[in-house]
Amino acid sequence: GYIIVGATIHPWEEGYTVPSPFYQAYIIRVTSDGTILFEKTIDDERTRAISRIIRTKDGTYAIAGSTSNPPDHDSDAYLALMSEDGTILWERAFGGEHYDSAFDLVEVESGGFAIIGETTRTESHPNQDIYLIRTDDAGEVLFEKSYGDKYTDSGHSISITRDGGFIIAGDGAFSLIRTDESGSI
Repeated sequence: GYIIVGATIHPWEEGYTVPSPFYQAYIIRVTSDGTILFEKTIDDERTRAISRIIRTKDGTYAIAGSTSNPPDHDSDAYLALMSEDGTILWERAFGGEHYDSAFDLVEVESGGFAIIGETTRTESHPNQDIYLIRTDDAGEVLFEKSYGDKYTDSGHSISITRDGGFIIAGDGAFSLIRTDESGSI
């Protein structure tokens, strides 16, 4: 079958204390003939958008994207682990006081995940850098790295190299980066 992820606009409902509309993570799992196994939103008062989902070695799903708490517009990179039936097992947010987001992720052979996206350095320097986050199996940060120059850089794709490092593709001055397993270029 298939699993499809993205975001949906949540309509205003009585009882919600956030401005509406706002985005919620949207997940659909279907059989190979299109029969819906489940369809869900991650429904609370935080905004979430999912960029990538992968099936893990143990049969769960890892999700990467962005999350924020309206009415703030600064977002954080988002990682969650979901069971086969769509239950969120845990979720984590990464980043600083400004815009951060995740676009892709891989499961690392030694355990955990590597997530790639973008991060904003400071409010006075609003250009983004490529943002690499390496976690353990529970989503706890092992290390975070950023790569970039004075212009906007963004990481969109990540793969693991044969020696356990990472190859990152993006756009900007740093459009292709190869690192070792600790994220050093």
